[in-house]
Amino acid sequence: MIITIDGPAGSGKSTVAQLVAQRLGYRYLDSGAMYRALTWQALQAGIHLCDSRALTRLLSRTRLTMRQTKVGTRWFVNGRDVTRVIRAERISQVVNDIAAVPVVRHWLHRLQRRIAQGGEVVAEGRDMGTVVFPRARWKFFLVASFPERVRRRMAQLHAQGHHVSRVSIARALKRRDARDRRRTLHPLRPAPQAIKVDSTQLAPEQTVAAILHLINPH
Repeated sequence: MIITIDGPAGSGKSTVAQLVAQRLGYRYLDSGAMYRALTWQALQAGIHLCDSRALTRLLSRTRLTMRQTKVGTRWFVNGRDVTRVIRAERISQVVNDIAAVPVVRHWLHRLQRRIAQGGEVVAEGRDMGTVVFPRARWKFFLVASFPERVRRRMAQLHAQGHHVSRVSIARALKRRDARDRRRTLHPLRPAPQAIKVDSTQLAPEQTVAAILHLINPH
């Protein structure tokens, strides 16, 4: 049983996917964390994030693993816990560069499918339903109004101690949206038969309740 939850930045998919996984007792697969982990490793190695050859060599000596714990999912690169460091703002600013590299996407897609072979999974990202798990039983595509997405991103950054202006956040989101949707390889779009859920006026728990009701209406 695989459930995919895709959507643009700020739509609430990460929080919702985690809560859905908790309610159902499934594993939570955060594809964004995987791209962040490889971004962190490439930066540590001094590799240009668009250099396919250098990234191919890096991937050949990379072991990316996840571990489910009582407090959430932990991510490890070659045995080192990178769960916290991959959330740094400098990673957020450049992760889209590495996400556009075909060799990286293909490498991660294979890993994501291997992880899902272990049982029930809620997979969250931008191409989970379209590319990675096209035969998923349930596919959802979360959306929210642009002002609400800016508000959420601003609240998230402020909670992390980053005081960024609303204008700069809006600009960054617009750039990210454009890159995600115009990307030649696996652009952001709803999967066929995906159920679109607008979370603009919904709290995370309400969005989760709506999704769970669709999955199990009884």
